[in-house]
Amino acid sequence: MPGNRSRSSVVAQHTTPPGPQPDPPSADPPRVAAALHQLRSSGNRRTLLRSAVISTLGNSPEHRTGAELCEVIAAGGLPVDYSTVLRTVGDLADLGIVCTVRTSNVRRFGLSRPSHHHAVCEECGLITEVPVGSVETVTPALARASGLDLRDGHLLIS
Repeated sequence: MPGNRSRSSVVAQHTTPPGPQPDPPSADPPRVAAALHQLRSSGNRRTLLRSAVISTLGNSPEHRTGAELCEVIAAGGLPVDYSTVLRTVGDLADLGIVCTVRTSNVRRFGLSRPSHHHAVCEECGLITEVPVGSVETVTPALARASGLDLRDGHLLIS
């Protein structure tokens, strides 16, 4: 039937257009795109694993452990090794693309964002991003009360 054939070919043309396909929708594509741009701008190659780590972290609503990263990336079809993923995350952290949050018993990773700190619940491990301004208002009072010179880095208040 000529009518059916032309309809099928039109459908096939619309479902598989030539050329590169857009990335699937994600929770925060601008963050992923910015991180990938930062990777390329630093002179580093965009490997499958680096791209998978950045995409996984950029589309995750929470920080991930190394084991969780491996699980999600492997579920996406890319065979991964735990130590290779951790080395890749470390390299991306050195470039400022990934941030590391240490909790009492595990390290968690997320895409770096400008101007924020992390608050970590010691009981459940929940990580909450805290705007820099809110910490900057408290830090001088803590420094005066403790007599310490508080600088950026790791500050634990329990």
